Amino acid sequence: MTRQDDPAPPAGGDDAGAFRQLVMSFAGPNAAYYVRVFGRIRGAVGTAWPFNGAALLLGPVWAAARGCLLLFWIAFLIDLPAVVGIGVGLAGNLGGPEQARAERLVRQATARAEQAAQAEAGGADNAAGLKSSAAALQRAADAAAEKAQAARRQGPLIAAGGLLLLLAGRLLCGALANRMLQRRFARWRSERNLRHGLSMPLAALAGLFCLFAYGLTAYRFAAAAPPAWLAAAPSNRDWHGRAAAVLDRTLLTLGARVAVPLAHRRVEGPVPGVPRVSV
Repeated sequence: MTRQDDPAPPAGGDDAGAFRQLVMSFAGPNAAYYVRVFGRIRGAVGTAWPFNGAALLLGPVWAAARGCLLLFWIAFLIDLPAVVGIGVGLAGNLGGPEQARAERLVRQATARAEQAAQAEAGGADNAAGLKSSAAALQRAADAAAEKAQAARRQGPLIAAGGLLLLLAGRLLCGALANRMLQRRFARWRSERNLRHGLSMPLAALAGLFCLFAYGLTAYRFAAAAPPAWLAAAPSNRDWHGRAAAVLDRTLLTLGARVAVPLAHRRVEGPVPGVPRVSV
């Protein structure tokens, strides 16, 4: 149902004009689009989910630029395993441990066979046992090599799964974006010091952070032999909380510094026909 404390603006008149000015002041770039979208959300009977194509394409970068911190983390945490899956599937290093084991067993089987040949030539009693051991080692090597091949055959499926997860996450981001931004708009109407508009510095910061995090994590899991410090990173839980706290503080601090001053645009007092909202 339509919210009783935040009614949709009428089709024309001063109230509609005031609502349009509020949305334009809040949204900044592409304001006309958000005037239509916010009006549709607020005037819907039931729940409206207008889709945001920019959020689909840019994901967490769009969310950071628009100040939707929760959506940023939702999109980032879905994108991250998706990018890792794509990287692991395409790198071709699946089955690496089994392949290394197979090669080690082959070397052992070869050495044991040579020992068996020498023992047989010398008439030693253990020649038969050495032959049997060499054959067992070779069978184990063949089994390990087959497991490595089977793991490598899973690569395209893992990459496809990562791509599907990435698409699903971006579709979710596009579906949530306008609803979450509209809620931020409703909050901004009561808290005019809340950052609004489109922040290109935050977009750039979020883009660099995502590229660094995606690339480093994908390399960690896709590389055949990642550095020891990188291989240990996911197991250190203290790093997770500290990194998230630092990023949150950075985003909030930068957002406050680059926010456009509102003194010359702030609407003094209540706007007729557009009630204030407490969120």
